[in-house]
Amino acid sequence: MAFHVRYYTDDHDLDALLALTAAASTSGARHGYYEPGDVVWQLFQWPPSVFDPAEHVWLWRDDDEPGAPLAGFAWVDGPGEAIFQLHPRMRETEQGSALLDAMIMWSEERARQANATRMEIPALADDALYDAALQRHGYTRGKPSEIVFQQRLDDPIPAPTLPDGWTVRHIADLAEYDQRVELHRAVWRPSRVTLEAYERLRAAPLYRPDLDLVVVSPEGAFAAYCICWYDAANHAGEFEPVGVHRDFRRRGFGKIVVQEGLRRLQALGATLASVTPGASGNSEKFVAAAAHALYASAGFTAVNYWYAYSREWGSDQG
Repeated sequence: MAFHVRYYTDDHDLDALLALTAAASTSGARHGYYEPGDVVWQLFQWPPSVFDPAEHVWLWRDDDEPGAPLAGFAWVDGPGEAIFQLHPRMRETEQGSALLDAMIMWSEERARQANATRMEIPALADDALYDAALQRHGYTRGKPSEIVFQQRLDDPIPAPTLPDGWTVRHIADLAEYDQRVELHRAVWRPSRVTLEAYERLRAAPLYRPDLDLVVVSPEGAFAAYCICWYDAANHAGEFEPVGVHRDFRRRGFGKIVVQEGLRRLQALGATLASVTPGASGNSEKFVAAAAHALYASAGFTAVNYWYAYSREWGSDQG
């Protein structure tokens, strides 16, 4: 079968991405690389001048006709870096292997055009389909890069205990947007997130103001934050991102904001919550270790791992 690939263009493509990731996150589907909240966060966290979806998000379909079902997508973080997601129906047939082959070869060609001499693609530890495809193309599995944490939300979640005068709540109004953006930038510096991008995010699908939480000191300082995403179709919640200002670390504020997020997700009907932290980007190793300890303390259990698969080629190869 010939697959048709094109770049992301409009809200119809966003709807298709959300539908695919929701299908890949259903109960029993263990190989979802992006959840619906990941799609929205990655598309809207930066201003258009920084992140152009047409450069980073590519869609594969069985047919090139408008409305043809989405078979999979590639999220290109940069030259030589890509994440693939197949629709679950593709995994059940030989077409899944053929699609992965097409995605790998397409990604390598784009990397070469950008003068990259290395390609890195993640795969879950138990994803035999991805592992076989990547090995066919000469990739080597490296160390774990991310950990998938989950927890069931079957039992009542107690309200977090805060120091006197502290509160945990959602962002109250427009006057707090700047402070909220500065908190994110302080946690993930250097960061490209701007006030403009944050305002776009708040208008995006799936975003809920009541799930954009901060821990606030008696003096009004923002110490920690998280955004929760609720996938109503799967009764599932996701945390992306989560952060604690370096001036307030090791005081339990990360657990407090996550615990409040779990309570709010459960109240909406979520029966499962997930988060996937890692030591990627600008996170130092000790930050990643602290994140893993945080989620374990909040009741999460590691259920899977992302591994980085890589392949190198000489600069003279075209």
